[in-house]
Amino acid sequence: FITSSSDPLRCCARTRLRAEWRPRISCRPIAAAAHGRAGSSSPAGYSPPPPPPMPPEVAQRLSEAVSLAQAGQPDAARAVCSALVERGGGSRHPQPHFVLGVLASADGNHVAAEAHYRAALSLEPSHAGALTNLGQSLLATGRVAEAVPLLRRAASFGPLEARLNLASALARAGEHSEAAEEAARAAQLSPGSATALTVLGDVALLG
Repeated sequence: FITSSSDPLRCCARTRLRAEWRPRISCRPIAAAAHGRAGSSSPAGYSPPPPPPMPPEVAQRLSEAVSLAQAGQPDAARAVCSALVERGGGSRHPQPHFVLGVLASADGNHVAAEAHYRAALSLEPSHAGALTNLGQSLLATGRVAEAVPLLRRAASFGPLEARLNLASALARAGEHSEAAEEAARAAQLSPGSATALTVLGDVALLG
């Protein structure tokens, strides 16, 4: 596993991408969960309506779920988030769905992960983490054509993970020139990132 000190949910760290082109899971937006926002910015000229403010009690429970996941207790974290979605006032907020998606992705349950990410996006269409991870789940199940537009949209918000996975998806779709451009942009976004440089090298080899 590749981890980063900035990732708040290290137990759901991004996976290595070498020749297998396995996707990276974005956990970064969880850091803003207690504040009720996804931690992403919008492209110029587009301001989607934000989700309603997260009640303090929901934010507190969500923070507890993240802490449980960080402590290596994903089942307990999943139970907290499921309770929030079902009866705890969290059904109108994207973050509980997003955390459930991250946990499902970490388990390799891409069907469940897809459902959770789509639920998060139905509540906040500009949720960069959900867009990125939904694209990753589609890549993991071989649905490259479906993944590319989602990852393009996610990359427009700027996350490094989205650009890395977009480069992967484009390479798998045979668009090697554009894949190389996206990998180069990712390397520029994070000049010291060994992961970004690795993906850039992998794309060059496949091209």
